[in-house]
Amino acid sequence: MAVPTPGHAATTAARIWIPSIIYRIARFLPRNEVACSLRVVDKAIAAMLQTPEFTTVRLSEPVPHHAFTWRWGRPGAMRDLTRAQRHELVWLTVASGATANLALAARVAGCGLTDEVGYAAGKAGQPGSCALLAELGCDMGRAVEGAAAGGHLALCEELLASEAGDLCSFLSCAFAAAKAGHIHVVEWMGCDLAALHRYAVQFVGPKGEEEGHEAWFEEVEVRVVAAAAGSPTTDWRANLEWLKSRIFS
Repeated sequence: MAVPTPGHAATTAARIWIPSIIYRIARFLPRNEVACSLRVVDKAIAAMLQTPEFTTVRLSEPVPHHAFTWRWGRPGAMRDLTRAQRHELVWLTVASGATANLALAARVAGCGLTDEVGYAAGKAGQPGSCALLAELGCDMGRAVEGAAAGGHLALCEELLASEAGDLCSFLSCAFAAAKAGHIHVVEWMGCDLAALHRYAVQFVGPKGEEEGHEAWFEEVEVRVVAAAAGSPTTDWRANLEWLKSRIFS
């Protein structure tokens, strides 16, 4: 059996860590894995991967938990951050969907979990973040609005179901989806005249209060269409015509 000679390990590593192989590995890994894990294997790899593409840590994407804990879990890690920066750290971690990191950030940031945090989780389309935030007592009242604004239909459905058909959630979802140009979300919600009548009966009052129903769904019609008209998307006109044909037909 051959006995390794001094320097054998270093020589073997040098043969493996050639730039073409390292770059190929880096291209297949998530960007934060490269910055937080691959680059710290040894100095040779760190020297090869020096451009911002490989050194930048993006908090809105999953960060390896060991690196996140090392950076933000140490005593005094938040000392130099302003309150606004702490809020931003939580919002970005929410968007990443890395729930272990989110649990840590929520614990050490020292700022409240407001409805804006719930909105960020919804807009990023992160059901795991939404579930954890709810467990932590976050105000999730705007989460469905965020999900609609992000066009995340499945999450909209899940959040609306958990809200048991809350009127404010329904309206905010419809307005946000229309404004962002996500007509598939509006269509799923059934925003036509018949659907608006059903919601009016359910939320405005018992059958027979026709005047109240009419006023309610007329206001909703106008607000949904206005939101679609104000959408910054390039297909706003087509979306607006679709809504008008569904609601006012």
